[in-house]
Amino acid sequence: MCHKSDTYDILAKFIIRAERQLDLKVKAVRTDFGGEFIASILSDFFVERGIKHEKTNIYTSQQNGASERLNRTIIDGARTVLSESRLDKSFWPEAVLYFVHVWNRLCHSGQTLTPIELYIGVKPSIRHLRPFGSTLYVGTPRPLRGKLDQS
Repeated sequence: MCHKSDTYDILAKFIIRAERQLDLKVKAVRTDFGGEFIASILSDFFVERGIKHEKTNIYTSQQNGASERLNRTIIDGARTVLSESRLDKSFWPEAVLYFVHVWNRLCHSGQTLTPIELYIGVKPSIRHLRPFGSTLYVGTPRPLRGKLDQS
């Protein structure tokens, strides 16, 4: 997400997609009092879909503890991934995406299934995973290569 103004589009698309994929209804969404979450377009979307919008009190992140803790875990994980890879801090968005990708494929305390398994019902493969910052090479498919091109 590049701008907070993108919140409505991203959240609405996510809710619609999740409801279709899981054949479940989102009953409630808990947010803070950020302007992007109290915009009338988002409130209207929640009302249309019968979604309860729970807003935490100002300056009380404790009311959204699970979300705040996960955010901290993600930032700590991304920081560790960056440190181990010895890449510049400018790669933090990629480190966050990498960490979340791996995190969703691991079992967590008290669970026997990974988050991906819980979401899509299929055990994920981790064969594609490589250490963050590894050198990778991408080949050009044969039909797209010219006579003198390398693979």
